[in-house]
Amino acid sequence: MFILIEQSIAATSTVWIVKMGENINNQDNLVFYFSLFVLSLIVVYIPSSLSNYFLELSVFKSFHRYISIFNRNHYGNSALSRDINYKNSKEPFIINESWVIINDLNAFYSTYLRTAINIIFSVAMLSYVINKELAVAYVLSIIIITIALILCSPKIKLISSEAQNARIKMIQVLSASWDNVLIGNRKNYSIWGRHFNNSHVKSKKSSVKSILWVEFSTNLTSMIAMTPIIYVLLDTMTKNLSDIGLLTALIATLPRQIMTVHYISDIALFSNEYSALKAQISGLVNSLYVERDSVESNISWDNISIQDTATHTKISNEVLDAKSLKSFLKKTHKGRYTVSGPNGCGKSSLLLFLKENYGDNAYYLPAHSNLFFQSSIDKTLSTGEKQICAINELKNSEHVNLLLLDEWDANLDSMNTSSLSITLDELSNTCCILEVRH
Repeated sequence: MFILIEQSIAATSTVWIVKMGENINNQDNLVFYFSLFVLSLIVVYIPSSLSNYFLELSVFKSFHRYISIFNRNHYGNSALSRDINYKNSKEPFIINESWVIINDLNAFYSTYLRTAINIIFSVAMLSYVINKELAVAYVLSIIIITIALILCSPKIKLISSEAQNARIKMIQVLSASWDNVLIGNRKNYSIWGRHFNNSHVKSKKSSVKSILWVEFSTNLTSMIAMTPIIYVLLDTMTKNLSDIGLLTALIATLPRQIMTVHYISDIALFSNEYSALKAQISGLVNSLYVERDSVESNISWDNISIQDTATHTKISNEVLDAKSLKSFLKKTHKGRYTVSGPNGCGKSSLLLFLKENYGDNAYYLPAHSNLFFQSSIDKTLSTGEKQICAINELKNSEHVNLLLLDEWDANLDSMNTSSLSITLDELSNTCCILEVRH
């Protein structure tokens, strides 16, 4: 709405310029039209500022909506929190890519709309004060641009999608830079450096290729699209050499005509940019959907046993399976039990399987995570200290029916392990604890 008001005010400036040219010998009318012209230049900033204000609000609203949808779709898919490949494919969108694309998308729509309305109003004004055939010339230009867009769009989409994928892979490599750079092991740094350089080169090549395609197709289209407009302007000028009023209007509006021709070029550029942006939007939308296999397929039930942590008594001498475990947990409302088995048999997957099945009735705490706890926010703590804070906070503030602990003692010394084990004994009086020990 404010862009529409802004461009309608801007378009009237063309009329006031023409009127000044026509009344150059009439001092009273000249001052009047000059005043209107100056006023149009000043007042236009009000709707322009308001449109930018609401554009910024739109960016934050869109970004918040994206995060909300992503969270809603992914909440409770606990197994995916441990899937490194899945994290690498989705995390760049959450951390950086979504904000960049949403900013670009909103800016694109705002600029495209402003330019399109400017062209419509300018063509209407120029056709009114100079030559009605100009409207036909502009329509021909738009038809040429549309045909070129249809022809170039598939290629641009493909190249833009490749550029986005290459950029995401580069960000994935960068996400591992912290340890590889700061720790200073030459071996690890060299391997990381090679991977970063390779991903950087591929991202640069694909990005430059995308830009070149957009620019080349846009410039070629623009040059062809300008032909009917230039023809009508020259034809009008040569046929009306004796009409001083028309020639004055033509000269007075020449800046507006040149600007409108440039805006036609911008429309072609925007159209091609939208093809590129559309590929990025598709990637953004696809990042919202959950892609996964069943976590239960990672569990070797016949290699896993569960025993009472205090007595070391197995809960069942038969081969464990999902049905028997759920049956046991349905009857057991408190106690502390250890999940045992060889490496790779799926002990952590078992805890994640239970978390997904029991939802908010279960609480899963891995050895390493970025889970937010009130007691550790804005504090510089070691992994072990974070674990102590987390379990103590759970004890004091959370009612947990089923507590799932994945190697809670992995980063603790013997003294803290013993102290925290006592805390878990106290917790086991009110809830059921399943733990994988380090």
